Amino acid sequence: MTGAGGFLGQYVVEQLAARGERVRALVRRKSPALEALGVECIHGDIRELADVKRACRDVNVVYHVAAVAGLWGPWHHFYDANVLGTKNVISGCC
Repeated sequence: MTGAGGFLGQYVVEQLAARGERVRALVRRKSPALEALGVECIHGDIRELADVKRACRDVNVVYHVAAVAGLWGPWHHFYDANVLGTKNVISGCC
C-alpha cells in the first residue's frame, strides 16, 4: 500500500487489518499508528522505483492512494509524487 499514513490510506489500512489481511506499506518515516495495526512498514519513497519494487515484491494486491493534493506549490512536487510515483507503482507491480 502506498499512502498508508495519510487520511484515506490509514482508513483503508484499518479496514484491511480488521478483515485480517496482511498489510505491507511503503512509508517515508516511522509510523507507530501503522505498526500498532500490525502493518509491515517498508521505508522508502514512491519517487524511487527501487523502493517501490522492494515494497511490491511478493505482493498480490496493491492499493495506491499516495498523492500530493492541493492547489499551490511547485509543479515538480505534484508531478514527482503523482505522475512519477504512479508510474513507479505500475512498474513495481510488473
